[in-house]
Amino acid sequence: LVMSGDSSDRSGDVYDFGRIRRVELTAEFQRQLHTARDLQKANLYAETGIWYDALDLLAELRLLSEDDGSRTTYGESSSNALAYQWQELLRSVNLDGVAKSPLTFSLQSQEETKGLEFHR
Repeated sequence: LVMSGDSSDRSGDVYDFGRIRRVELTAEFQRQLHTARDLQKANLYAETGIWYDALDLLAELRLLSEDDGSRTTYGESSSNALAYQWQELLRSVNLDGVAKSPLTFSLQSQEETKGLEFHR
């Protein structure tokens, strides 16, 4: 993962790395996921150590809450449970600094997109 704020000066880039390990879900865990609501699913993933899916689901829920107008300030949703769970998950892995950051941003012009690379 590389976060870059200035494509012309890469000296301030922040790098991190990790590994993703696939795990097979047990029948019981799949049953719990099937009956759980979205926030409960994210919590189940996190408790089991399936961080990518927990973050992915919470990010999707945050983006949906922004789309429906319930976002109030960076990282804060009118859904207190969503905002709390997002922030607690990130805090649990020492990512407090990004817990309230927006997931999306807008660029003012085409000129601002030159040199930017977006990856998922």
